[in-house]
Amino acid sequence: KQSSGRVVAELEYRHPVAMVEVERGVYPVDAHGTLLPPADFTVNDAKQFPLVIGVTSTPQGPEGTNWGDPVVDGAADLAVQLESSWEDFQLEKIQCRMLQPGMPQTFELITRGGSRIVWGCAPSDPRPGEPNAEQKMQRLRKYLKHFGTFEKPAGPYRIDIRHWQEISRTPLTVG
Repeated sequence: KQSSGRVVAELEYRHPVAMVEVERGVYPVDAHGTLLPPADFTVNDAKQFPLVIGVTSTPQGPEGTNWGDPVVDGAADLAVQLESSWEDFQLEKIQCRMLQPGMPQTFELITRGGSRIVWGCAPSDPRPGEPNAEQKMQRLRKYLKHFGTFEKPAGPYRIDIRHWQEISRTPLTVG
């Protein structure tokens, strides 16, 4: 409110960074894991955003509230980190994986060519002994500069960028 009786409002619009796939459908979320109105997006709109798979929860509240699952928060955080490089890296999905019960969530990136890049922890939740998000981005860029795609020379591959000294690469078998 201003002294003149005018009311000034500043609005900040949330924009989607990813679509989260669950059994009941696909839901848009913003950078903070806030559920956005699914009805505002067509199927073609949804295809413009990273698809997050492997989420076992459903939204815990209505549109405009946080999803209520740290896994979705981490995936949204990762989508923001990758936003400017998503197309350059030819990425298709973010896979949420629980490698061992009781262990923190791990994220994998699935490329359009079928390679799986083991990213590790969410950018905002670093783990001791694991490179930070910027170091991982540099590794991905270096890999692409050297090979051209994540599928060359004889992929698709499982590419693990979490190790301090090296990137490990293992061919994926059919099936």
